[in-house]
Amino acid sequence: MKNSPRTVGRILRSHAREIFRAALEACSPGVMLCRAFRREGMIVKGPDIQLDLRRTGRVFVMAYGKAARDMARAFLRLLASPKAIGYAVLPAWERGTVPGLTSLRAAHPVPDRFSFRAGRVLLSKVAEAREGDQVVHLISGGGSAMVAAPLRGLLGDSHKSLLHALLIGCGLGIRR
Repeated sequence: MKNSPRTVGRILRSHAREIFRAALEACSPGVMLCRAFRREGMIVKGPDIQLDLRRTGRVFVMAYGKAARDMARAFLRLLASPKAIGYAVLPAWERGTVPGLTSLRAAHPVPDRFSFRAGRVLLSKVAEAREGDQVVHLISGGGSAMVAAPLRGLLGDSHKSLLHALLIGCGLGIRR
């Protein structure tokens, strides 16, 4: 018995949705991070990093950008270390937190007062690092707006926000 064209269409749409969902999951920030990092005993290895969890210091995790929540959650699962502390700077519109890290909210694409506060907080926390501590930055798109820290004397907060707005408005692309 042949399926009707309507039935075949429903089946094809269902398969297309499944393929699309699988593709999105395969390239999600958490999945991509888990592909880039691996744990070998008490060592976490990544492309340009090696964390030794046998060291006595703390592990500072600083995640910021639009994918901060997913990256931080995946990285903390990989670490599975009570020594991990830090911050996740999340987009203002995003719900949820990162258990184990202090969550802050900030603006994107134009930095706001919360973006500048996040920048100051992260700089002060990194400055607290002592010998034996390890610091990991997980940065995704939007990080430069969400964690803004203009150099004193060079650019003020309002000027940095204006600069972002002007660059966005002129249509410049982001290239490596």
